Parts: sequence; C-alpha cells; structure tokens
Amino acid sequence: MPDSIMPGSDALAGERTQPPGERVDRTAGETALALVTAIHRHDFGALEELLAPEHVLVDAVGAEVRGAPAALEAWRTYLGWFPDYEMKIERRFESEGRVALFGVASGTYAGATSPARGRWAIPAAWLAEARGGRVTRWQVFADNQPVRAILERAAAEGVS
Repeated sequence: MPDSIMPGSDALAGERTQPPGERVDRTAGETALALVTAIHRHDFGALEELLAPEHVLVDAVGAEVRGAPAALEAWRTYLGWFPDYEMKIERRFESEGRVALFGVASGTYAGATSPARGRWAIPAAWLAEARGGRVTRWQVFADNQPVRAILERAAAEGVS
C-alpha cells in the first residue's frame, strides 16, 4: 500500500505524540511516520517524545549515534545543514515492531553558493524499530555520494 508523507502533509495532522513517559498504543508504522512528520516540521519537541531513551540513529555510512539526547542534537545539526530536508515515503512494510520505508530523500545544503548548487535528491530506505510509541532505532540506507559532493564543493569554494 503506497504512502506519501511530505512536509506539510496532512496524513498525520492532528496526531500528537505522547506526553513524556506515557505509553501510547500506536503501531510501529504509525510511530515511524510520526517521526518522519516531526522531522519535516522541525518539531524537536515531538522528536524528543518519539525517541526512546536507548535510541540508536545509524546514518548511511554506518556511523551510530546512541541515546535520545545525542540523536536529537544530530537531527538539529542535520536540519540546520539541510533545512528543507524531506523524505518522500512511497512504500511501507511493517512486521513485528520493524518498519521498512522506501522512497526519496532530498534537500538543499544551506551553505551552498546557490540553491541550484546545493540541491540533491536520492533514492533511500529507512528501517525503524519501535516499541511503546517510541522509536528505538532509525537507520538510513542510501548512496549519499551526491550529498558528499555538494559538501566537498562548498568546502572547496570556502563556504561552510
């Protein structure tokens, strides 16, 4: 079944995350999509509520960020670099607390000399594990060479 979650999407409008410490009966898929929505909205309060204390964030090169506070800071940094970052989710599969999301990730590097020189879009997949309405693991699978090339070009041009 196709899902399309884009910034500003009303697919999860009105859905709020749980108050801190309160258990929510929400599927892993619903929890993962709530995380996507919080990222699109730069809603760090919702992100904080959605990240389990033991959360592990794994980027596309396999680097791990452990713990909710560190993951939240990583998202703040990433969304500062790519303020229009979006995940267009085209497919979703869910089984036993795990959710696989497939689609396209895109954004524009805020430090580029022009939006055209900083824009990228790549096929991507995400694997989420969730329990009790919180995401315990979020892993990205993508060939982010286009993103690295933009960052390297900006560095060579003296832009940070």
